[in-house]
Amino acid sequence: MYAKTDIVYLNDFDIDRYIVLDENQKRDLKNLLLNIIRKEHLVNVIHLLDFIEVRGAEHGIQNMSNVNDVITANAGGFRSYFDANYQMGYRYNRKPKIDKELVKY
Repeated sequence: MYAKTDIVYLNDFDIDRYIVLDENQKRDLKNLLLNIIRKEHLVNVIHLLDFIEVRGAEHGIQNMSNVNDVITANAGGFRSYFDANYQMGYRYNRKPKIDKELVKY
């Protein structure tokens, strides 16, 4: 296997079209995106994509095509996270209902 940086481009060949994620990488990306949604209190996919465009590199996300593929393949799970953030944000004004000081992990 070659590193992407070792590949010489000819005639503007788009190597990213041929790089695919394996199942473990897809699962890791899905979990990363769900954690971002939860921690950043994002309420819809547009907010998530905007966040990824601005701060995705900080989280190691380089390819928006992979992000879109993972979101599309797991739409139900993402919808649950967005709905939960929406409900928490608008029903409870983002006040946590669980005292994190009392909860021991």
